[in-house]
Amino acid sequence: LALRYPLAPEHPFPAAPDDVDAALAEAEVMNPELGPLNLGGDSAGGCLVLGAMAGGMARGQRYGALLLASPAGLIDVSRPVPPADDLLFPVSILRRIARDYARDHDPADPRLSPVHADLAGAPPALIRCAKGELLEEDTDLIAAQLRAAGGVVTVEKAARTVHAWHFMAGGLPVADLAVARMADFLRRHA
Repeated sequence: LALRYPLAPEHPFPAAPDDVDAALAEAEVMNPELGPLNLGGDSAGGCLVLGAMAGGMARGQRYGALLLASPAGLIDVSRPVPPADDLLFPVSILRRIARDYARDHDPADPRLSPVHADLAGAPPALIRCAKGELLEEDTDLIAAQLRAAGGVVTVEKAARTVHAWHFMAGGLPVADLAVARMADFLRRHA
């Protein structure tokens, strides 16, 4: 199930998490015979999946595996950001996204910034990011939050690549390898 969620600035927070929460709750109700769902997301999608997963776990849902690629975890317009730009994801875009999406919402809201969510009971997680990308710190923060909640987390950082390079699979060998590693993780944990 791949979700198309509403985008900022036309649809600021909480429009996207509301849609993702509703879709996940519907998938859980409609497909109970499938067993625990596996969840995944990249970049902003990683942020949305984490928030939705925390909400689902609060409702008593359990999930099979969590797969994140270059996830956003802390949406805060006052947050200091690294001085270096990622080739595909410059600092200016990160600041604009935070401003247009979050508006005046409290950055400690776990649906906005899932590093503040209660992640107790989270499934095994694989988090991948590019070494040196703008969201590498978010990867570390999310991994620390999951571990603090008792989760089993594997973090893999790829050198000499860019934010969410996984989508270049089929045209870039390092992306093909990344997707194969994610598939292996799902086969082991799903």
